[in-house]
Amino acid sequence: NTLVRSELIVERGHEIGASVTPEQVEKVLVTRFQPVPTNPATDPPARLTGTGQELLTSFVEALGVSETEYRIWLEHRLWQDAALEHFLQSASKTADQVFVEWIVAADSVQAQVAFDRVAAGEPFKDVAKELNTDSALSDEGGRVGWVPRGALPEIEPIIFSESLGLGEPIGHHAKRLGSIVIRITDGPSEQPVTYVMRDLVAQDAFLRWVAVQAKDLTFDLSTEDIQWVLRQVSAVSYTHLTLPTKA
Repeated sequence: NTLVRSELIVERGHEIGASVTPEQVEKVLVTRFQPVPTNPATDPPARLTGTGQELLTSFVEALGVSETEYRIWLEHRLWQDAALEHFLQSASKTADQVFVEWIVAADSVQAQVAFDRVAAGEPFKDVAKELNTDSALSDEGGRVGWVPRGALPEIEPIIFSESLGLGEPIGHHAKRLGSIVIRITDGPSEQPVTYVMRDLVAQDAFLRWVAVQAKDLTFDLSTEDIQWVLRQVSAVSYTHLTLPTKA
C-alpha cells in the first residue's frame, strides 16, 4: 500500500499542483547530513560533500537500505508533503463548527464511569482531568475546541447530529481514538478554523483524493518493486509467532 500510494502521488500529483525536483531532494539531504559551515558567511553546498556524504552512507548502512532506496523514499515523502500542502492551502479558514469536549478513556469500563459521573452532574472538566487519556487534541479539562466538518470524520455524524442537545454527554462510543464520551457546548456556528483543524481537514481531503485516484489506476510492479516488497517482508521478525504443531 505504501509503495502504490507513493507511486500514485508521483504520477498524479502534478494534477493538483504538487511537484518535487531533484534539487529539493538534495537540499533536504544537505540539511540533514552536511555539517554546518564553521564560517557563518559560507553558504552550504548545493550537494553533499565529504563528511556529509560519509554520514549519509553510515546512516543508510545502519538502516539496512541502499542510498538509492533512501533517496527514493525521501523523494516520495516530499511528494506527499507537497500534495498535503495543496489541500492545506485549499482548506477554508472559516467554517461551520461545533465546540467539542471529550473524555478519551483508557477502556470502555472507564468510559462508562466517566459518562455516569458527568450525567450525574459532576463537572465535565473534573472528570476529564482524572480520566481523559488524550493530550494531542484536548487540554486537561477535555476541551478540544471548535471542530469543522472533515476534521474528525469518524465522529462527525455524532457531533453534527441535528438531534444533539447542547451540554448533554454523549457516549460512550468505541472509535479508533478509543472509548469516547463527548459533549457539544456550542454551535454549530461560523468560526475561524485553527491550524490544527485545518491540518486535519487537509489530511482527510488528501486521503479521499488518493482513494478516488486509486480506483482507475493499474500498477505493474517491476522486478525491482517486487524485490523491494520482499525485502520489507523479510525484515519482519517472526520469532514472536507460535507455529502450530503437527497432530
